[in-house]
Amino acid sequence: LQAFAVQIGDFVESGKVIAYIKPVTTPEHAARKRNSAFEAQSLRREHQIRQQQQALLIGKRQGEVNLLIQQRHWRGTLINLEVDHLRQQQNALAAARELFLNRYISAVEWQRMNAPLRVSAARIVNLKSEQAGLSFKLASARANLESAKLAAQLAEVQAQRQRQGINQDAQQRDRALLRTITANSSGRIVARAAEPGDFIGPNMPVVELATQKPYYLAKLRVPERLQTALNIGDAIDLKLLTHLTPLDGSISGTIRDLSALAVSDPPNDASRPRDLIATVRLPKPIITSTGKPLSFIAGTQAQTWLIVSEKTLFDRLAAMVSPALGMRNAL
Repeated sequence: LQAFAVQIGDFVESGKVIAYIKPVTTPEHAARKRNSAFEAQSLRREHQIRQQQQALLIGKRQGEVNLLIQQRHWRGTLINLEVDHLRQQQNALAAARELFLNRYISAVEWQRMNAPLRVSAARIVNLKSEQAGLSFKLASARANLESAKLAAQLAEVQAQRQRQGINQDAQQRDRALLRTITANSSGRIVARAAEPGDFIGPNMPVVELATQKPYYLAKLRVPERLQTALNIGDAIDLKLLTHLTPLDGSISGTIRDLSALAVSDPPNDASRPRDLIATVRLPKPIITSTGKPLSFIAGTQAQTWLIVSEKTLFDRLAAMVSPALGMRNAL
């Protein structure tokens, strides 16, 4: 018995958990638990190694992207410088062009002066081509980086699913090992029949449950002089007086049991009269002869008046005496 889910005095409904028990662990259960723990540890280690590899790959891809971004930036800077230099050369040759058109400069000299412009223009074309190639490589590197990140995310999701599966298996094993005892009927917990740590077997009670019934049971002390007037199954009338129920009319019930118990006399003294304990069944709800409803709490003590008519008592005595004396009961 592991623990109780209720306390003494609690009212429980049918099906409510009362206690938790843990069955004795078998070698098979222990072996499955060890195998599951080893499998979980192996999966965690494998996931850690995969995480490290993916982190290195992502770092490498990020480094490639950063390098290509830097290279493309420098290519753009060089292109801007070459374009500025080319414009300066073109501005410088503007005056020389007028001289060439007016034939103050020979064609050979003009070609020599235009050679740096052609070189700068070719260099700009090459730089732009390199920049375009770097842009393509950068796009490819970024795609590889996103692919590596996505692979890492998928691996993490897969690892989480594996961990959830392992946890669910462990929970199922724990639930299989930690079972519950539920109430088979509604009632109030009045006592414990076992304590946490006790070994319990099948059909062994763990609590005493006082179930609610559609009737009250009242125990009355009946003097010996009235015993002849009472039989099991008789309908009787009672008057009860408690601090909660003032004397107001009578209530009807049925004698359920008569026990020959000595209440106040020594059991070995045969000279003294013995009292009876009468168990009377009172239906719920209790309605007095005056129409007043009454309710009681278990254990309530009350002063009781048992109403037995003289005619009923005389009938019983006559029925008991007549056969012995050969008399007829003419009543």
